[in-house]
Amino acid sequence: NKMRIKRVQLVSNVVDLLGNTCSAKNIAHLVLAKNRLDCQGYLSLSKFLEKKSPLKTLELEENPIDDVACAQRLSKAIIAHPSLDKLVIENCGLGSNMQILSAIASTMNGVSVLYLNWNDIGNDGAAVIGNVLSTNPASLKTLRLN
Repeated sequence: NKMRIKRVQLVSNVVDLLGNTCSAKNIAHLVLAKNRLDCQGYLSLSKFLEKKSPLKTLELEENPIDDVACAQRLSKAIIAHPSLDKLVIENCGLGSNMQILSAIASTMNGVSVLYLNWNDIGNDGAAVIGNVLSTNPASLKTLRLN
């Protein structure tokens, strides 16, 4: 089952409701692209992931991530999720803060497919990605950095 919600400004209580619906309907593919998620939205998403739903793919492209603590909480929830296999975090402004990029890059230790395209990571960001890759994340099979 797939749920796609694009171009809506989701607030945290709506993300909470979506989490409950996704769990109840066994949603395996969730697309939340271009929804301008804020920190509370990301925290709600993290809480949903911590419930260990059957989710296999999560797409968050064009949702800016600009809070280090939110990025770290989201990353921990992604890594701990037992079935999440593919993560798409494209064009989310990760290149503007190396701590946020580092937190999101750490998800390489939990997913087998990670798309980080169009995040303007630059040389410093490439070094962050390289450092995570040097730990030899066992589950990662595909990394995209266009």
